[in-house]
Amino acid sequence: FSTLNAQDGLPDPFIYAMDVDRQGVVWMATSGGLSRYDGRTFRNFTTREGLILDEVQTVFLDPQGTVWCGMPFGVSRYDGHSFRNFTTEEGLVDPWARALFRGGDGVLWVGTQQGLSRYDGHSFRTFTAQDGLAGITVNALAADGRGGLWIGTDKGLSHYDGHTFSTPGGLVKGAINTLHVDVDGTVWLGTAGGLWRWDGQAGRNFTARDGLASDQVISLFRDRQGLLWCGTYDGGACAYDGQFWTTLDTRDGLAGNRVTGIRQGSDHTLLFATD
Repeated sequence: FSTLNAQDGLPDPFIYAMDVDRQGVVWMATSGGLSRYDGRTFRNFTTREGLILDEVQTVFLDPQGTVWCGMPFGVSRYDGHSFRNFTTEEGLVDPWARALFRGGDGVLWVGTQQGLSRYDGHSFRTFTAQDGLAGITVNALAADGRGGLWIGTDKGLSHYDGHTFSTPGGLVKGAINTLHVDVDGTVWLGTAGGLWRWDGQAGRNFTARDGLASDQVISLFRDRQGLLWCGTYDGGACAYDGQFWTTLDTRDGLAGNRVTGIRQGSDHTLLFATD
């Protein structure tokens, strides 16, 4: 392992989330702003450059390469030149943007503490439990590969097919921290009660008894070699190959055992964001 921290130019050692663009540039959401790392140097963005708030808690790169940042005061969009901000004044149902997703259709989805907001480029529309969401707080979003959206809430999983919401049976009814959807449509859920897999018909739960480093799963990533990586709250990161689990933690050189994000660089290097 090699570690990058404040001495190397990171604005704050606490990384909430990260994403990687097509050029292999790493974008990190930190307590000290948005940070861009090109493999050599950091470039940091704060309220001075146009962010709503320096406390950036999620970051998402859309198919067009636009950078979206979520924070407790709203959403900031960076197009490579300047920032544009979206708050409750523009129509967000709640200022705390906890999850972000924008697909090829250009529609932005924002998960908040008071529901799910949809932005079509002109105005926001909000969905809540009254519309069929499993819970009111939205923590995670992921495309289903068929034009629909999976939504991880404080009370379980919901699916939106473009018209209506539905809730699969046989899964955890508690809070979902993170989501990953495989190419075949299999949905993986990170929760405080372990890892859940939904194959479209039934759910299966994996816990520390099965080999997980910790039952508190807070980040998920499928690497190019096919391994599913689980970042945990206090046990490091573990990889699942479909049969066996392999764990990496501070004893192996990981910077911290709370792994908030996992991605893979253009050179296949694995990147682990920690606190």
